Amino acid sequence: MGYYLYKNHVLYGEGAPGKPLDRLPEEEEILCLFRRKPLTGRETFPVTASAQLTAAEGPESLTANGESVPGIPADLEEAVRQGRARAVNADHPRWEELLDLPHPPEKRRVHLLALGDVGSTLALGLRLLGGDVLSAIGICDLRPNVAERWEFELNQINTPAGAGLPPVEIVDIHHIFDCDVFLFCASRFVPDTAVKTGDVRMAQYELNRELAASYGRMARENHFQGLFCVVSDPVDPLCRAVLLESNKNEAGELDGQGLFPHQVRGFGLGVMNARAAYYAQKDPRFADFLTDGRTFGPHGEGLVVANSIRRYDGALSRELTEKTKHANLDMRELGYKPYVAPALSSGALSLLLCLRGEWHCSSVFLDDIFMGVRNRLTEKGCEVEQLAMPDALLDRIRETMAELKMVELDVAAGDADNAITVMREVSRWGRERGLRLWPEECLTREALVTEEAGPESFCVGAFGGETACAFILQWQDREWWPNAPAGEAAYLHKLCVRRDFAGKNVPAKVLDYIKRECKKRGAAAIRLDTAWDEETVKNIYLRLGFEIAGRKELPNGRVMALYEMKV
Repeated sequence: MGYYLYKNHVLYGEGAPGKPLDRLPEEEEILCLFRRKPLTGRETFPVTASAQLTAAEGPESLTANGESVPGIPADLEEAVRQGRARAVNADHPRWEELLDLPHPPEKRRVHLLALGDVGSTLALGLRLLGGDVLSAIGICDLRPNVAERWEFELNQINTPAGAGLPPVEIVDIHHIFDCDVFLFCASRFVPDTAVKTGDVRMAQYELNRELAASYGRMARENHFQGLFCVVSDPVDPLCRAVLLESNKNEAGELDGQGLFPHQVRGFGLGVMNARAAYYAQKDPRFADFLTDGRTFGPHGEGLVVANSIRRYDGALSRELTEKTKHANLDMRELGYKPYVAPALSSGALSLLLCLRGEWHCSSVFLDDIFMGVRNRLTEKGCEVEQLAMPDALLDRIRETMAELKMVELDVAAGDADNAITVMREVSRWGRERGLRLWPEECLTREALVTEEAGPESFCVGAFGGETACAFILQWQDREWWPNAPAGEAAYLHKLCVRRDFAGKNVPAKVLDYIKRECKKRGAAAIRLDTAWDEETVKNIYLRLGFEIAGRKELPNGRVMALYEMKV
């Protein structure tokens, strides 16, 4: 480890480029280099405690630790205390761009996409409250006359003397990223007031995912340098979809050429914090929340409300969490959609606090997920609040982060060797327990790689970087579906789920991925085959939405069931 001068920047780290320095300068910013697989966590962040230089990213990133770290030089410790240190991931392919963070203008131009209930209310809040940090509000809606209506309405909100409110302007879709802040408020599905149970937000995920991802790709094409803010539900997984899709090339491979993690943030936690405060004002048992309470996580299932940090009470905190989590359902019971408080508390108010550099609630990228936390935007990047948390609260946060990692399966195609390794592991486990699974000799590269199932067809699925499953996905299958033309359907074979992920809905996540691939290719169905007498497997696939499309008898007497799911 040592200090180096590189392109007028002071770097600290093993193997850092540049000219070695004898000592640390007393005033300049210190860039502490670390190495981690790109797009699995923060690529740059202000270092507010020396423990951040060595600790793994995760729930511990939210805990305060004032202890000195062995091996950290005393002058670097002092620079951290002075607020002069920032961390940079040297393994990111564009890490040198992170050496100079852009300085935003004093007032920023905001563009807002989709003026539904949430979007229009959010625009109203920005118009009324954002004059100190907004130069203009651009609005875009693809429906006829909607943007015209709101430009007309919002610009007529004023005082006789003129209140200095930011002007509202119509922007077309081709200039949607000509701004400093982009607000994604679009949705392909919003449950009506008849929906009064369940996690309403997650019901919107698959329909809204591709829409959000398409704007992530558009941000990449436009080399967008500003903030990409997600307001649509479900906020946290949509943020992740935007980030990852913006960083994929035409072949679908992650290349790091899109948005940086610190450019993407979600605005959903603010209303949960406000709802918890609402209940705390009404019930004196929760009064501590008003001065010392916190909220973490998504604004739905997995939300964590702490009644207090210093006087944490697990039972009270869980009760307050349930009240807060279900407030939207209480509003639906009244016959109304719950959108006003989210649009203002999560949207307008939280965004304006963010742009002012003040503490607020929003979702930021931590340990491969977007997690709602209290944070602020500084000239050195996003600073996450660190607290001396009780272990019981930290355990709840760990559970939530683990659940968020299970929302979407990350699939790497073309990894035949690792896929076959997983298949052999799962098959061996099953055979040892008397299950009828493929013998070892059938699970080799020579046996599995064919003309229709080339190496590119072998897929490995992971949650949070941990391998969960493997399968073969091909686009023609003349063995079982001889009359079907190539590309008509997707054919799923050898789906194997590792034991650590059994019972965690992995087959459904695999199907979500395949459905997205079908839409890209124009395929109309997903097909697979199993033995006719495999009742357990049959029940799984029927429950997932497959239908038995055929029956095939083999020369050896075995009978196979052919399954199909329309997409």
